[in-house]
Amino acid sequence: RAPAPDRALGRLTRTDSKQMQQMALEIKRRKSEQLQRVESAMERLRAGSYGDCCRCGKPIPQERMEVFPDAVLCVGCASSPRR
Repeated sequence: RAPAPDRALGRLTRTDSKQMQQMALEIKRRKSEQLQRVESAMERLRAGSYGDCCRCGKPIPQERMEVFPDAVLCVGCASSPRR
């Protein structure tokens, strides 16, 4: 006769399923945020303000833009508290 199913295994499977669902939702949220940043960068490009700091208006260094193409703040503004 086959052994009875292990109830703990059933709980583990439900827990795993819930964790997988939460991870999928987090991935979806991050992708949505990334898409919003890209669309915002494209709008700034069309408006002619791409590469300018949204806080102080100074140009964001090219090196920073190469690493973070969706950057909206220069290093100085990004590292200082908002005034």
